[in-house]
Amino acid sequence: MGNDRGRAGVKAGSQNEAPAHSVHVRAFYIDKFEVTNRHYRRFCEATGRPSPPNPSEFPNFTDRLDYPVINVSWGDARAFAAWAGKRLPTEPEWERAARGSDSRLYPWGNEYRAGKANLQDAGPLPQIAAVGAFKEDQSPFGVIDMAGNVFEWVEARYALYPGNPGRLTDSERLHRVVRGGGFLLGKEMARTTNRGSHLPQIQPGEGRDSFIGFRCSVDADSIRKARPIPGNDQ
Repeated sequence: MGNDRGRAGVKAGSQNEAPAHSVHVRAFYIDKFEVTNRHYRRFCEATGRPSPPNPSEFPNFTDRLDYPVINVSWGDARAFAAWAGKRLPTEPEWERAARGSDSRLYPWGNEYRAGKANLQDAGPLPQIAAVGAFKEDQSPFGVIDMAGNVFEWVEARYALYPGNPGRLTDSERLHRVVRGGGFLLGKEMARTTNRGSHLPQIQPGEGRDSFIGFRCSVDADSIRKARPIPGNDQ
């Protein structure tokens, strides 16, 4: 896990992917796709939880049922996962699902290839895509959209890896980890080791939309407890 040659100058002057290190991960399942507006709408209808607001630049976005849900807080994502009998992935689980067994740098291999994922170079006008639209953005385990489309919440509180000499600000210590790349970003953010962070709360509107979605995980030995959602192919 991690990368000794990741982006420089991130988070208080120290790149936050180092040092590379080994982590033992127990067997788990992870959703093939990011949670969609369709799935999240069912959750809101069943629980009475408010629907996320439409992003300012994408009116009626929540009606695009096969698109990844966004403008959800870390707490919203956790609540959905619990309702579905699942949980948010741990950070090692997310990276394991993206990198496979050969520690690849991108979900499809070690060389960057423009157009494989929904990133800046995917077309003339970067925009969110329906989940699974970029079929080549697929990890060795068949997990889709881990390099592009929208960022994804994971369970972890943001911290530097053990042995990293950097220091976090007081504000950064309140952040949660965000993984994956996004449709507005490029090659550097598509790597399987790339890490970001965000306050668990969001403040959409006035150009401050949160293009963060999520997918869920479940322990292999408790998969039978997961709630069946009609039409859920995850």
